[in-house]
Amino acid sequence: MSQYTDVGRHRHSGIEFLIQVQSYATDFAYIDKKEFKQTRKDNKVEMNIQELRQFEKNNKIPPLAPNVQEQIDKLFAKELSQ
Repeated sequence: MSQYTDVGRHRHSGIEFLIQVQSYATDFAYIDKKEFKQTRKDNKVEMNIQELRQFEKNNKIPPLAPNVQEQIDKLFAKELSQ
């Protein structure tokens, strides 16, 4: 089960709202170790931060929340300084 809660405010009326989403897994698929390793190998993509941001723009992926983006930028800054 996955659950999250979001709080917001309507732009025009100013009414606050609470959204709670719950999702349940109803179907599972199992793969063996060899298949898992092959899937990871097939899906591995090497991109730097500029390429990732360009990919987001090209595919119309919405931006992350500013506080989350700040933490990611700190991680990349550490990686680039090493």
